[in-house]
Formats: sequence, structure tokens, C-alpha cells
Amino acid sequence: MEQATSILIVANAPPLSVQKFSRPSAASGGDRSVIQRAKDGERDAILALIQPHEGEIFGFLRRMLGNQHDAQDICQEAIYKAVRALGRLEDDSRDVRAWLFQIARNEALNFIRKRNRITYEGDDGRANLLVDGGPGPDEQIDPGKDVDRLYAAIDQLPDHEREVVLLRLQHEMRFREIAEVIGITQSAALVRMHRATNHLRDLMLEEEEFHGRH
Repeated sequence: MEQATSILIVANAPPLSVQKFSRPSAASGGDRSVIQRAKDGERDAILALIQPHEGEIFGFLRRMLGNQHDAQDICQEAIYKAVRALGRLEDDSRDVRAWLFQIARNEALNFIRKRNRITYEGDDGRANLLVDGGPGPDEQIDPGKDVDRLYAAIDQLPDHEREVVLLRLQHEMRFREIAEVIGITQSAALVRMHRATNHLRDLMLEEEEFHGRH
């Protein structure tokens, strides 16, 4: 059985910019014939499932890991593991994009743990949905306003907050998808985004005050 996929798009990916990635339309999920053919090892089917998502997964990893070289390595490792795990992908109940992001995210966290020798902080599972009727946490951040400062602040967030912000703002995932990628409940994903939003606001306020004094 031949198991192969293309990594060329990663090597040739343009520098990360502030634009949001458009959501791929090809084989985004539920195409039973493509998934089944990919499981059978057909090269074209494997490419159809994975290649449309390589660019945005690389962009996510580059922000999570902080440099292009590590992002390329982890992206390749994640795609390799995804191809090997195709047999465990359900034919019609999983979103392929979220499944690939989940694998890439786990590989990134494993790399960060090894690199920094830190323990990843997760949610305690007791988060509740926000029901105050106000704007959602992502609506409280304006990506089009002073984007450089926004991304500088995002880079300062702890890993568990940075990933949810990137998945929501840069990759425009729904909270259901974010929850699937990270492995938490949808309500916990919403609360984590809310906390990250508050943290971003504090970081940007500190930066404004610093420049105001100098």
C-alpha cells in the first residue's frame, strides 16, 4: 500500500501575514468516497484530503512555535502521522480539517514540552457557557485595528490561550471545531477565548502605557 502526500506547499509557503486564511472547500469533511479511497492508500485521494489544509496548518504552527524551521518540521511530522492514522478516521462523522489541526496541535505541544520542559496547562472541565448577552469573546477583538500590536500581544500569550485565539481569529473556526481540535468542551473553548481576550486587552494596555511614558 502506497502512502504518500505532498509537503511542497509547506516549503514554498509565503511569509505569515495578517490576513485570515480562506477555508478550503475540497474534501473538508464528509466525502465518504474520498476518505475511503484514502484509507485504501490511493495517492490522489490522500492528496485531496490533506493538501488543501497544509498551508493554514503551517501558518498555525508557525505562530505557535515562533519560527518557520520548527513549523516545517512539525508540519511534516503531523502530516506523516495523519497519513498513517487514516485508518482510524471515520468515514462520515469527523471533519477532516479539524482532525488534521488536532494532530498538528498535539505535535506542536509535544515539541513545546520537550523544548521548554513545561507542563501544558489545560482547562479543569468546569467552565460554563457565557450567557451575559454581550458580544462574543472574539468580537471584542478587532483584527483590523493595529494588527502588528495585536499579533505581538498574541505572541506573548501562554500556549493554551494563544492556540484558541489563532484558531478563532486567523483560521475562523467555530467553537465546536476549536473544542474538537483542542480536546475540550465547547463551553470550555468559549471561556478560554474569553480569558485570552481579557489577557490580550491587558497586554495591549500595558504596551500603550509603556510607550506613553517613553
